[in-house]
Amino acid sequence: MPHQRGQAGAAPGLFGYDGVFYTMTFAPEHLPADLDGVQAVWDAFLKRLARWNRRMGMGGSPDFYVYRIEGHHGDHRYHIHAFLRDSDFPPAVVRYLWDWGEVDDEPWDRKRVLAEKGYWNLARYFTKEVPEVGRHPWGCSRKLSRMIPPPEVWCSRTGEIQPPAGAVRLPILGQPNLGEWGVFSYSHTHWRRCAECFHSAQIPPRSREGCTAGSSQ
Repeated sequence: MPHQRGQAGAAPGLFGYDGVFYTMTFAPEHLPADLDGVQAVWDAFLKRLARWNRRMGMGGSPDFYVYRIEGHHGDHRYHIHAFLRDSDFPPAVVRYLWDWGEVDDEPWDRKRVLAEKGYWNLARYFTKEVPEVGRHPWGCSRKLSRMIPPPEVWCSRTGEIQPPAGAVRLPILGQPNLGEWGVFSYSHTHWRRCAECFHSAQIPPRSREGCTAGSSQ
């Protein structure tokens, strides 16, 4: 789950301030019976997005999307969360293309991203449900997958892991955890990206310093 949550947080971070968080529900007559049925609907919806792109002269398959299928909490009805770029698929277009039920939209513009101090809360929301064993009910576009750098692994000789260069440490959430091998807690950092990084939608490397314009997790 930590690796899944890390990718879910990094992928929306590449949207800058252009993201929209969609919740797409099913009308009773269109509600799939199982997870495979919901996945089939999502695949069909992706094809509609691709056809819309071609119709608008913007290529084919969407370059930027993250999705998550849920159905184990609340009323246990299947629904889909998707994060798309407003410049690609604004709410009016998504509602036009999603005819299996209702659509709710929450824009993640500059004001929302800064108020949330990045995308960590959104990542937690995306991964709040524990998936069935052997199932992977979430994913992102191939372009986003290629843009997410692999996790860095190194050894700390002091027992403390320092934040990356150029990152700002955020407040620690919750209380320290007591494990079999000691007490530990999780620390979160916030990137301050320069305009070049922001417009190219690239996560800056750990060694980048002096970025002051724009912010993202």
